[in-house]
Formats: sequence, C-alpha cells, structure tokens
Amino acid sequence: MDSYPQHQFTTKRSFTYNYYITPPQPGKEWILFLHGFPSAPFHFRHQIKYLSEKRYGILAPDLLGYGESSQPADVKAYTGTGMTEDLIEILDHEKIEHVLGVGHDWGSFLLSRLANYYPSRIKKCVFLDVGYLPPGHAMTKEAATIINTMMKKQIGYCCFGYPLFFDEDGADKVMDDNIDSVIPLFFTQDEEIVKEYMGEEGGTRKWLEGKMTTELPSFFTPEDQEHFHKYFSTGFLGPVNWYRAQIHDVNHEDEKDIPELSKEIEQPVLIICARNIISMAADFAGHMERFCDDMEVKKTTAGHWIMLENIDETNETLEEFFEK
Repeated sequence: MDSYPQHQFTTKRSFTYNYYITPPQPGKEWILFLHGFPSAPFHFRHQIKYLSEKRYGILAPDLLGYGESSQPADVKAYTGTGMTEDLIEILDHEKIEHVLGVGHDWGSFLLSRLANYYPSRIKKCVFLDVGYLPPGHAMTKEAATIINTMMKKQIGYCCFGYPLFFDEDGADKVMDDNIDSVIPLFFTQDEEIVKEYMGEEGGTRKWLEGKMTTELPSFFTPEDQEHFHKYFSTGFLGPVNWYRAQIHDVNHEDEKDIPELSKEIEQPVLIICARNIISMAADFAGHMERFCDDMEVKKTTAGHWIMLENIDETNETLEEFFEK
C-alpha cells in the first residue's frame, strides 16, 4: 500500500483523515473502499491493486479511530451522520462527484448510511459478508442480549458476546495488552472458537486475558501480521468505539425520523455472502430484499475475510459487477 499516494484532510468536525488515493483513467469510475473491524485499507490491497490496474480510481481511507486518522475517545464522534459527512467532505475536497462503494464489516454500515444520506454520490454498492444495515436497527446491549438468548435456544450457540465485551470499561486496554491473542481470535477459521470465545458472553475476555492462541489461516501472512502490529500500535479505543456507539444507540436521534423511502437502496447492490456462522445466522441477503430492488447475491466458500481468502474470485466478481 505504501506505493499509493496518501493524502490527509481535516473535516469541519476537526477530525483528520488519512487515505490512499489514485485517480481513474478516462472513462473509469472511482471506487471507495471502507474497511471494518479490526481491519485497514491494507486488507483490500489485492482488490486495490487489481482494480487500479484496470484503470479504476481508488480512495481507501483509514476510517475514524484507525491508523493515521483521528482517534477520538468520545463515542458520540462515531455517528453515521458525522462519519458520512466526513467522507463527503473528502470527496468534495478531491473533486470526486460519485463513487462505487465497497464495504466490509463496519464499512458496510458506513456504506449503508452513505446510500441513505447521499444517494447521488454512490453509483453502486458492494457489501462483503456484512450486508446493508437499515437505519433504526442498532445493536444495543438489550438487542444483543435478546438475540443471543434466542439464538442459544434455536441453534445452540450465541453470536454477539464480543460486542458486549467491547462495551466494558478497559476492554480496549485488554486488547492492547494482548494483541497476539487478538489476531488469532478475529482471523480464525475455527467455528468452535468463534462460538465459544466470540459468541458466548464473557468468552472474549477469557480468550484475551488467558493469552490464548490458535493456528492462523494461510491467508493471514507474515506480512499481514507485521502490518497488524504496526497499524494497531496506536490502540484499540477508536476501533471498539464503533461498537460502543451502537451499544449506546448514538444514532437514534439522527435515524428516528428517516422516512421509509430513504431506507430503500436505489442503486444496484451486490452482496457477497461468506461462510461465516455469525453473518449466516443474520441472513443479511434475506433481510435486504425489502430494501433493495436491484440486488445480486453471490455466495462464496470464504469466511468473513473474503477479500483475503478468495482473492481472485473477489477481484473478478467486483470487476464484473462494476463493468455492468
């Protein structure tokens, strides 16, 4: 990623964003890559290389709380309205009229709000693993607890113990002190580990404080490990604040009056569904049907980290969708 130019821009909210940028060739569109947790633009590097070589323009920011961008401690900084306004200011600053959006994990939340609030700036939406997240459906503490209880009864395991851990005092410090346990937990392909230590309440703390580890998947290379340590050396407070913002429903006032029509996605949409027990239980593609009239669904054998695990398939799928 170091071969791509980096720009910095300070928004009206006084937050500075770092982003990778390379312009498109004539006749090609800009692509906006929005990473998730615990992630970075680096995790899109294979898609960025492939699509930039296909002459597309690339804009890939360190999102708020990450990397070289500002990392506010105040959870209220992480609202959908505030962060989308930040991104629109960056687009305006770079004189980018509209983009093709690609979101993964929490990047899918931000892409959802861009489509809600600024539909004229988004030409197409691609959701990787985590699908469109309509306004007014925050994963609050109450919601997570109810869903966990229902899932335990219906399918025998929970999915959302880890967001509840992130809301605990000092959770970010626990992650800072145990980064060598963070990596295998959030990149593992072992479903039993996911169920016990991410799904069950108390499991994530037990894993991290116990300094537990497991074999890393082959797609998470030594280069990935080195980058992860460096990128998150600034700490996990900003990243976990994305979860805390949802747990405390900081978007409620902004989202409660959004009309139903604005919750619909007018752009062409592609969701690439992973073999991931958490997202499969959420059935994003099924829930998206009522909001997306023009939607394609592609299933993959990859887990949550689609863009790292199935590189060629992801690259070709994106190109095919964008070329339509």
